[in-house]
Amino acid sequence: MVTSNHEISAFNHLKEIHKNEPQSLSGKIGTWELASTVLAFSAPVCVVYSFLPVVIYFNGIGAPVTMLLTMTLLLLFAIGFCTMTKYVSKPGAFYDYIGTSFGTKFGGGSAFLALFAYLFLGTCCFTMFGAYTSKLFIETFGFHNFNWYIGTSVAIIACSVLAYHRIDLSAKVLSLVMALEIVVVMIFNLSVLFQGGPEPISLQPFAISSFISGEVFLGLLFSVTVFLGFESTAVFRDEVKNPEKTIPRATYLAVLLIGIFYAFCAWMIITAFGSKDVIKVAQENTAGLYSIAVTNYIGHVGMDATRLLLVTSAFAAALSAMNIIARYLFNLSKYKVLPTALNKVHPKHGSPYVASMTATLILILLVVGLSQIQNDPDKLIVTLAGIGAFSIMALMMLTSLSIVKFFKNEKAFHLTKRIIPHLSSIGLGMILFKATQQIDMLVGLSMTLSVGVLFLIAAVFTYGYVSFRKIKFL
Repeated sequence: MVTSNHEISAFNHLKEIHKNEPQSLSGKIGTWELASTVLAFSAPVCVVYSFLPVVIYFNGIGAPVTMLLTMTLLLLFAIGFCTMTKYVSKPGAFYDYIGTSFGTKFGGGSAFLALFAYLFLGTCCFTMFGAYTSKLFIETFGFHNFNWYIGTSVAIIACSVLAYHRIDLSAKVLSLVMALEIVVVMIFNLSVLFQGGPEPISLQPFAISSFISGEVFLGLLFSVTVFLGFESTAVFRDEVKNPEKTIPRATYLAVLLIGIFYAFCAWMIITAFGSKDVIKVAQENTAGLYSIAVTNYIGHVGMDATRLLLVTSAFAAALSAMNIIARYLFNLSKYKVLPTALNKVHPKHGSPYVASMTATLILILLVVGLSQIQNDPDKLIVTLAGIGAFSIMALMMLTSLSIVKFFKNEKAFHLTKRIIPHLSSIGLGMILFKATQQIDMLVGLSMTLSVGVLFLIAAVFTYGYVSFRKIKFL
């Protein structure tokens, strides 16, 4: 393997900067705990309940292929991402990668956009927790009314306490919740597999003809959103054992598990209704598609268990989001574009405790403020998820381009440094283009407001771009 002088000098320069930083986080979480931390952000039960029916709505019985193709595209991204990890020794993920290739200003714009994206996604997770808690108490426990603000408030407090302590504690909680989610969903999947559906079990959903029969790019657009969060493995770089090995392993594991698991779930949902009827049911009752299937196969007890796990799944996603947000605040404070008080490590827990408490306060303000604009939690969830997802997709595109640029001087033919990053950039570019075209559908707003969202995202990036003008970023 030939390593360019550019790579060696960048690597040595970054290591020297890293030595002079005031405080750093530390930890010993392993591959599975790190993977669980980011997998929790994808909220498996919430995705199967809410997002897979949308993918089926657009892509019909080709949904399993959609999930597998999305997995393949994001694996290409992950390969370039992990290859560059060995040269970027900071826990900054998107903005450190982008800043390394495109310079200080682009790094700054990316940093603020990443923080903006995760704040919106975190607010979405807490709102989701409140909404699902409200439905659980009303539909399962028979309450006449249960305000979603109550559940959201409890979740913020609980996540704040966990995020204040070592990441190891959060990782253990997230691993447990993940295991419970997978078990319950797999009970449904296996029930369908062994009982069969109205039609014989078929591999037709995996045929290319089934995939291209639906709205291909809309299906891919919404399927990409269920993978978001896997790239945050790099944010925890200082808190894992042997990051050069643990981060790539956890990243690949997360992408593969998400893709294979959701493809199998989509196949079983389709089988439960039959290829002829599933599209009709999805179009008539998208939100209730999974509920109907679960009730039919494992009864009302199974549906009650699913409602309970929707709550725990949303909680796990919220906790994962809070940990990510806290580390973005902590890391950005090192560049002094945010108050340096955020760059404090707890002497006992080794956590970014000031950044965690600040994240809690910001999330509370966002929940309160945004709920005054849109009091319907279901509509608010769609808008928050759409804005956060679009921002992350834009950052993934920039990161993929930064990988291409970083390795452009590599003289030897190298699949992971030269070919794969180009393929990833092309694929992500197509998805981002479609997301821009269909921004109103993604964020659930009128076209006028949706265009305003695009301007807001651009404004956030521009603010970060300007803020970093005098900072020695990399």
